[in-house]
Amino acid sequence: METGKMILIVEDDKILAESIKLNLQKDGFVIAGIAGDSKSALSIMQSNDIDLAVIDIKLKGIDNGIVVATQIKDIKRIPIIYITGNTPYKLDEDMEKTHPAAFLEKPLRMRELSVQIDLALKNFNNTILPDIYKKESDYIFIKEVNKSFFKRIKIKEILFVEAEKMKCKIYVTQAEFSRLYSSKQYHPIEIPVPKGWLVDKLPSKFLSFHQSYLVNYDFIDKFDSTCVFIESYQIPIPEGKSKEFLKMFNIVRNTAPTKAKIASDDL
Repeated sequence: METGKMILIVEDDKILAESIKLNLQKDGFVIAGIAGDSKSALSIMQSNDIDLAVIDIKLKGIDNGIVVATQIKDIKRIPIIYITGNTPYKLDEDMEKTHPAAFLEKPLRMRELSVQIDLALKNFNNTILPDIYKKESDYIFIKEVNKSFFKRIKIKEILFVEAEKMKCKIYVTQAEFSRLYSSKQYHPIEIPVPKGWLVDKLPSKFLSFHQSYLVNYDFIDKFDSTCVFIESYQIPIPEGKSKEFLKMFNIVRNTAPTKAKIASDDL
C-alpha cells in the first residue's frame, strides 16, 4: 500500500464519509478532511498537499461530484476515484475530462476502495500525464507572492521548479532573470501555486521524477545514481527511483569487453 498518502473525501453522507475515513486510516492513509460540498473541498485542497480524492458523484446542492473534481484539478492534478449509487453509470464528456482513475459502486467494499486507491496512486506516479494537459505556448504567465500583476516567463529558459507545499520556486537562466529583473540580484521566482498547477502548463520535457521538483530535460548537464546536476544545482533522485529515471534518457553504454575479459577468453 502507498501508506502515508493524503486523501480527500468528498461525501455528503456523514455516516458513509466517517466509515471511509476510519477504514482508510486503518490501511495507513492520511485523511486530509471530509467535505460535503465544493466550497469545503476546495478549502481542504488549498491548505493541504492532497495526493488523491474520493468523490461521490451525487452531492446535494448545486455542484455535483464531477464539478467538484474539475475544480480540484484546477488546483492540483491528482487521481480521482468516483463512488456512485447508479449502476451502470454513463461516462459523459464532462466526467471524461476529469480522467477518473476508478468507479466504485455503493454499497462500498472498503478493502476494494483501499486497493483501488493504491493502484491509482501507483499508476499516476508511474505514467506521463496525457498530452491534453500540455499547453502549446512558449510562455507562461505567473504572479509572484505578494504581487498584483502577472509576469511572462519563457518556458525554454526555466531550469527547474522546486515545490514547497502550496508554493513553487521557479529557477530560470541568468539571461531570463536579467530580462525580468534588470537591476536585481539573482533569486528563484516564488509563486503561490502548487506543483500540480505547473505540471499542467509545462511541456513533457519537464520531468517529474521527484515529488518536489520539475526538471527541464534540456538543462541537465550530468547525473549519477543519486543526483541530477543543472548548472551549479544538485537535485536528488529519490531512493529506489534511479532505474525509472534512467529510462528517460538515451544512454550510450560501454558494451566492449574489458581487458580482463579478453585475457580470460584467450586462455
